[in-house]
Amino acid sequence: MGLGRLTFSPRHHLATPRTIAFNSGVNPRVIDDASWLKLIWASLNIERKDLLPEIHYPLAMVQAIAVVWTHTGLRSNEIMRLAVNCAHAQSNEVVHDDGTTTPAGTLCYLDIPASKTFKAFVKPVAAVVKERIDAWLLERPVNQAPLLDERTGEKVSYLFQFRGKRIGTSAINDTIIPLLCARWKTVADASPAIEDEPRRSLHWPVCLKACP
Repeated sequence: MGLGRLTFSPRHHLATPRTIAFNSGVNPRVIDDASWLKLIWASLNIERKDLLPEIHYPLAMVQAIAVVWTHTGLRSNEIMRLAVNCAHAQSNEVVHDDGTTTPAGTLCYLDIPASKTFKAFVKPVAAVVKERIDAWLLERPVNQAPLLDERTGEKVSYLFQFRGKRIGTSAINDTIIPLLCARWKTVADASPAIEDEPRRSLHWPVCLKACP
């Protein structure tokens, strides 16, 4: 009778179970409305002097990422996969079921790429999102080759692509959030508690109140 060979991988067999590792990770706190509106204000008022020394992205790109994060309710992996032509203007007035209207130009429409759990869809957001995106597109280098999207397998010219590379998955937590916290002078020990957990319940009317 031959002897079988037992393969053993410490990294695999002794690894912490996923459920435990997930629950022991970062536990983002719920940001109250007052603090969130300060973050929205900060995203709308980023200046060149606010850029931290470790930020190597152009100012217009940082401004666009910040406004997209605070105004759209998207997670970082959704933001980083937006395409260059994702924002569309609201050309017509919107009439709601209760008879109220949203004038043309109040909103814009954002094409959200498909993910593991959702099909691609269009999301109405504040018009300032398109304003910041358009400002970045004026400076975005055009001679960048499309990159392979790992979810769809298609080549995509990403909105937040610079020097041939798409922004990293940690760009929101490591770059944008610390910058916004510094902009509205959050105490230093409060910054790490704010993580990339977007306020999906914060609808565009609330965002509009913070817009100039």
